[in-house]
Amino acid sequence: MELTAAERVLVHLHGFWNVPEPGREATQAGIADGARLLRSHVPRTLKALQEDGLADSRDTRLRGQRRKIRVYALTEAGVRQARQILGDIDRTTVEVDGRTTTLGEARKVLGLSALAALAATDPGGRLQPRVAALERPTLLQREQDIGILRRWLVGAAPVAVVYGSRGMGKTALGWAFAETVPKSLWVDLPDGSDLKGFVASLATATG
Repeated sequence: MELTAAERVLVHLHGFWNVPEPGREATQAGIADGARLLRSHVPRTLKALQEDGLADSRDTRLRGQRRKIRVYALTEAGVRQARQILGDIDRTTVEVDGRTTTLGEARKVLGLSALAALAATDPGGRLQPRVAALERPTLLQREQDIGILRRWLVGAAPVAVVYGSRGMGKTALGWAFAETVPKSLWVDLPDGSDLKGFVASLATATG
């Protein structure tokens, strides 16, 4: 399934439509990375979306930044349009390890975003995810939190839980910490995953 630049931006921004505090993902640079577009294509794509009433913008300071920067978000109409596109994506038929399924079901098991799953699907409809397809978020000003996790690692507690509201950077913190731990393993679990889903995600992560 091929998406236009505008459709890619809509799908990307939909992932953050209800985040209370915008991050780099909502900037032109973040949109270019997340939507997998050339940076030069992003301004005119955003302008067209704004003219169509599908996106809006404002200037704000990102966490850890002093200067204001322009960030973008979907309007209600943009959210509806993005959800229609996501529905079409998830209904697309793909082949995973010789088994036919929908892209939506496959990406739930593999922990991939819609755009990452599309990028991992070849012209023949075979979904072949790679580690590079996992989207690594940007970590800003979290040295203190990294230090807390490092102290947990050498302590007696067997489990650490990082929790908080959506958009505060939990995934980015987890990525950054995992990269400092030798022989660590990152496993993405979709919402509502059971033991079977965990085993499937673990098998995918370990190859």
